[in-house]
This record gives sequence, C-alpha cells and structure tokens, in this order.
Amino acid sequence: MFFNLSTKLLKVSVQGTYDGQLVENKFYAKAAEAVTDVMVAALAGVVEDWVHNTMLAHLPSAYVFTRTVARDLTSEASFESISSAHTGETGAITSTPAMPGNVTIAVHRDTGLSGKKAKSRIYWPGLNTGALTGENQFSTAEATALIDALDTLRDDILADTSTTWTYGYVQRIIDHVKLTAGNFIEVFHHSVTDRNMDSQRRRLAGRGR
Repeated sequence: MFFNLSTKLLKVSVQGTYDGQLVENKFYAKAAEAVTDVMVAALAGVVEDWVHNTMLAHLPSAYVFTRTVARDLTSEASFESISSAHTGETGAITSTPAMPGNVTIAVHRDTGLSGKKAKSRIYWPGLNTGALTGENQFSTAEATALIDALDTLRDDILADTSTTWTYGYVQRIIDHVKLTAGNFIEVFHHSVTDRNMDSQRRRLAGRGR
C-alpha cells in the first residue's frame, strides 16, 4: 500500500533469519517535510545501528541479522535505501537454548488513544529459555528489557537530524475493512499487557515469515 505525498511516510524493514527461517519486523516514521533520498538512507542507518547496539543483545545466537530496508511509501517509484553494514551479526545470547521460531512476546505500541487505534503489536523475533519465569510466561525483567529496547528505537529515530521524525505505525483496517489509504498513528511508548508466551506460527521453519 502506498500513500499520498502529504503523509511523508517511511517504512523500515528489519530482516534476518532465525534458525534459517526468514524473520521480518516493520517499523514506521513520518517526516516533517517532503522525503528525500538522504532521509531514507539516514533512517535505514539509524535502525540498523539500533539492531547492532540494542536489539541483538536481546536475541539468541540462532538469530542472524541480514539488513534493513527503508522505503518512502509515497509511490512505487519512491526512494529506497538498504543498510547492511552489520550483515551476518548474530544474537548475543548463548548461555541458554533458543526457543522455537514461533515463540514470541507481543509488545504493544502505546498511542494514548482508545479502541482500534490503540491496537498494534510488535512480535519479538526470537527468545531463549532463560527469559522464562514459568512454563508459559516470560520474566518481568525480560518484558521490561524488550520494552526498553523498543523505546530506545523510538528515541534513536527521533534523534536523527536529517528531518524531524514522528515514530508510529500504519492503521490499515477499520471494522474489518481495508482502507484505501492508511492512517498514521503516532506511538509514544511500548508496553506489554501480560507476560504470557505468544505464537507466530508462520515463523516456524518452512511456513513463511
């Protein structure tokens, strides 16, 4: 889905593999002015630096980073930038076994709004057995660490000086109807509603991403 120029919206995909299966998480930011190739490249680099400096510390070694891909969503012919300076780097956790690829925890994007606009989640791309405090529940320390990591991503994006950024996500569906143009919703913080184990079955080997 693409958006009007006035939205000035960019998507950054963090791509990697987990036990050989492609895993991808998507993040969004809105520029304060018309998007340029410099902004797109800057955002790709900011997010890749976050992967290197923050994200990998909270992932098992079964996760291997591939690249970040930033794209202006104005039209199909808009700017795209790929950042891969840290390609091949792995998650830092080796002390405890990695869990199956479908195991995840849902971290919520907090918007200050209610209803449908408050419902957006990020599924963490890999976890280890040391993160558990029970058979099906993650520890408070683990949940807090992942919230802090994603808040750091927001802070890193806002600190970039290529433009004034707003961090958020795209609302694409309302009442089961797909929108012709998505709504950009600003995100101020991240949280978890519980620490229960979640599942993303398509992240199991051979099932997609």
